[in-house]
Formats: sequence, C-alpha cells, structure tokens
Amino acid sequence: MILGSENDQSKELLLAFLNDFLYVPALQSFTSVEILNPIINKQSIYDKGSILDIKAKVPGYGYINIEMQLTNHNNMHKRSLYYASKLIGNQLFVSDEYTKVERVVANNLLDFPFFSSTPYHSCFRLMEERRHELFPDLLQLHFTEMPKFIRQDQAGKIPMNDRKAK
Repeated sequence: MILGSENDQSKELLLAFLNDFLYVPALQSFTSVEILNPIINKQSIYDKGSILDIKAKVPGYGYINIEMQLTNHNNMHKRSLYYASKLIGNQLFVSDEYTKVERVVANNLLDFPFFSSTPYHSCFRLMEERRHELFPDLLQLHFTEMPKFIRQDQAGKIPMNDRKAK
C-alpha cells in the first residue's frame, strides 16, 4: 500500500492527503509524518487484537488512523471508536502525566453508503449536548463515503475548491 509505506514518496503522498483532508492552512502545513507499527498490542490475553490499515503520528498534531473499508459489516461506527480509543489508551505509560495525551484523528474511507444524510464526508467530535460547547479537540472521527462522493462529483456538486476532493 503506497500510503502506508516508509519510503519518501509514500510519506509525501500521505502528508499531502492529511493536509488537504484535515484542511490544514498552507502556512501551517504538516511537514513530517512518522509511519507507526499498525498492530495495536493486546494488554492481556483476553483483549481483541487490532491491526490498523495506516497508523501515523504527525509531530505537534497527534495520532492518525486511516481505515479503508470495502464491505459494510454494519459496525464501522463502533470499530472506528474502538480503534481511536486504543490509540488514546496506549499513549501513556506508568507515571506519565495526562498532559501527554495527544489528539487522535480516525479517517474512515468507506466504499459503501453508511449514513442516511447526503454529505459524502462527516466529522464527529465530542460536544456538550445542551450548550453545544466542543470538548477540547482530542478526538475526531471522519467518515468519507466514496459512493456518495462519486455521485456528487458526477453531478457537478463538489466545489472545485473542496480540498478533500483532490
């Protein structure tokens, strides 16, 4: 897989993808990315093992998980949250301060419709339900539904300046 490889070309492609996908302003663009081991180690023999498609770390930004799913097993929302939770939970070691916890962004590229809403991209964050106050930006779950994107693109409904559409 070209996006998850350790070579320079793969890292450049991944950086371009992340900068556009996350709408990083040009003057603040990510300039480096570290591809990490995609295997999330079990903490006990009873834990469910997990292998991510792409696991990366962007210095000063946080951890990124990119999942590409071709088939709808009707569990993507739970699967995405589980993987993101593992990335959060595995950041600290004995005596580490909680201030070391970094942002986790899960990018789910789906080859099937998943939500009933029209937009091809959905982003979920934690929010206080009455005041609609966003929790500190430590967790983002992105879902990009490729069939919706293709339909909207063919119908001319994707703006030319939509950086995700590149």
